[in-house]
Amino acid sequence: MTCYPPEAFATRDIHIQPTRRGASIFSAKVLKKTWVNQNLLRIRLQSTDLHDLILTGPDEFFGLFMPRPGRRYIPLPPFEGGNIRKHTEFLPLDERPDLRWYTIRHFDQAQGTVDVDIATHGLSRNHADNAGPGLRWALSVSPGDSVGFYPTHGLWVNCWTNQLLIGDASSAPSIASIIEFQHLFHPSALDHTHVLIACESEQDIEPGLLDFWEGHLSSAAVVYAPLTSQAALIKQTLTQASAAHSSLASVDYVWACGERKLARAAYSIAVKSWGIPTTQVYWSPYWLEGQPRP
Repeated sequence: MTCYPPEAFATRDIHIQPTRRGASIFSAKVLKKTWVNQNLLRIRLQSTDLHDLILTGPDEFFGLFMPRPGRRYIPLPPFEGGNIRKHTEFLPLDERPDLRWYTIRHFDQAQGTVDVDIATHGLSRNHADNAGPGLRWALSVSPGDSVGFYPTHGLWVNCWTNQLLIGDASSAPSIASIIEFQHLFHPSALDHTHVLIACESEQDIEPGLLDFWEGHLSSAAVVYAPLTSQAALIKQTLTQASAAHSSLASVDYVWACGERKLARAAYSIAVKSWGIPTTQVYWSPYWLEGQPRP
């Protein structure tokens, strides 16, 4: 993650699962909207509350409350714990904002801005009928629009030397942020870090995402397949790495995030085939193919 200043991180040594206490919802405005690549949209949010935000980790995610089509965002009252999805129930159904979770890609504390990268899977504003609430909002939002921002925490931990980061287009920004964090604070750790990303085409991720890091990482690969075949391709790639006695299959820690079947397949191989303890394998479904993420 490009983070200004580096002191905006709570710690440089993330040895336990990050947490955040006392977070509440604040309002932010869309400052900028940029196509980073043909199928990757970057949205910059700005808020005075972001000047005081301290990040818990490089793959920190946040809750984004977005207005429904044709509606404006109504600021939410302070959140004091409980089920955050029920926090909007005081509003009429058609005025309740949708809630989706995104990773911070860039953070500028002085400017009070965060960037979030959203994989569009080739959809555009004119062809978003089948998109979920998050993508539909991202494609139609304009600078000046308001949203709600709920800070949470990071997911990745840095307890083990040999690591494997696995993802898809939705989690590639998180992987990039983890690599940048390590480069900033623990550059020698990159020599023991492997990266494996599955996507449909090179238009799905940041241009040159791994080009610079290939000379710093133990291994870095992007493999291509349709969305419906990416989990199988990841499973095949990891199985082949085992058969070839690759160092990729001898890691101590696996971080696997993205579409649910992909992340679960990586988790299964790491635990059942490679014998890595479950406490050293983190997996999270960023999204679910064919259905909305709860």
